[in-house]
Amino acid sequence: VWDVSFAPQGYYFATASHDRTARVWSTDRLRSLRTLVGHLSDVNTVRFHPNSVYVASGSSDKCARLWDVHTGQCVRLLTGHFAPLYALAFSPDGRLLATAGDDEAVCVWDLASARCVARLRGHRRTVWSLAFSKCGALLASGAHDRTVRIWDARAALHS
Repeated sequence: VWDVSFAPQGYYFATASHDRTARVWSTDRLRSLRTLVGHLSDVNTVRFHPNSVYVASGSSDKCARLWDVHTGQCVRLLTGHFAPLYALAFSPDGRLLATAGDDEAVCVWDLASARCVARLRGHRRTVWSLAFSKCGALLASGAHDRTVRIWDARAALHS
């Protein structure tokens, strides 16, 4: 298991694994509720959507996927990175997903259209972490180049 993420309301959590799956669990069961299958390589990171209906996963197959928790179906396939993904973050309103990894770029995706609406460059090594500010105006990224960058998320969407 490479990563774990609790749903915003608790009770449910998701895991990312070497076996190319993400899984959805509840805190009162020993077995997973859903196994999310579709990635072609390790699933490195998972995050719950703010509404808890979706889970995002990022993989060494260079793709991110958005999954419906209730059906286990992939509802969005996000392609555009050139290397494995290690970080994901949803905007607080749930409209955007930021992804990053070994290609040193941060992509910001509009989930309604499944389009990369901003590609943020500046890191010189693997990006390991992402976080939106509570208001969604800022996006922080942390990388192996020993830097944290703070991006103006709203400006990036309009550039």
